[in-house]
Amino acid sequence: MNSTIDRSPRLSSRNHSRSRNFKNANTSGAWRSKRAVSSYTQSTCETPDTFGTLVLPAWKRAFDVTLVLLLLPIAAVLFAAIATWIGLISKGPVFFKQTRVGKGGKTFTMLKLRTMREGCPTKPHEEYIENLVRNERPMLKMDVCGDPRLVPGAYLIRLMALDELPQLINVLRGEMSLVGPRPRVACEFLLHKPSVGGRFRVEPGITGLWQVKRNSSTTFRQMLGYDEQYIESRSLRTGLTMLFHTPIALLREFFVTVHGKVQKRCHKLVVPDVFGEIAHPACATRELD
Repeated sequence: MNSTIDRSPRLSSRNHSRSRNFKNANTSGAWRSKRAVSSYTQSTCETPDTFGTLVLPAWKRAFDVTLVLLLLPIAAVLFAAIATWIGLISKGPVFFKQTRVGKGGKTFTMLKLRTMREGCPTKPHEEYIENLVRNERPMLKMDVCGDPRLVPGAYLIRLMALDELPQLINVLRGEMSLVGPRPRVACEFLLHKPSVGGRFRVEPGITGLWQVKRNSSTTFRQMLGYDEQYIESRSLRTGLTMLFHTPIALLREFFVTVHGKVQKRCHKLVVPDVFGEIAHPACATRELD
């Protein structure tokens, strides 16, 4: 007998009107917090396991921990160098802590190296992402279009993904994996429709198929497709392949960006004019890194 488990998220008829009301609140901008994420998952789900979460294979957890421990000496040297630089040129903590949405729609605190001036708001990023998602535009970072919130040198640090080094701690905690869909911030999570919740079935990762295959024209819908493709084919071999190709993809992106091929696309994007609303004096001037 062939039995198939339908892991797609479902909405009960009882909660359908709640979902519609939430979407209206979403478009009006009433979504920015951990509470909003929790409210969304509770009001639209029939069961606690809405996303049909998959059990983390023992081999994957062992693989993550072993590789992180092997990488720690190199990561510690890079972290110390970058942290020293950030401490010298910018006031504030070295770590940037942000609430992200991971497996099963649960929130956790993701760690990064702080690459923005302290006190800068997150609203510009939220509006920028919402614009890209709703208009099916390429998922380019604000960095390439000129983000005035960045500290000197941060552009190159972020381009090489070195600000992600502290996420090795998240992997050791079991909140993330080395390979998997990227964890979403609350505003991005609330832009997901229930039908694409499948990417939340597994632990979020530091790198993944999207990071390896993306280019300057990859849209939000295509990103979701890459995530689903990885989830359906994840294995030790797939994980090793992703980790091997990640440095190559970063170098490719670095050279493409340095040669200005990505920046030429910025004029085609509708970037929200929100920098004028930044209250922090240090954020008013664009840094030429």
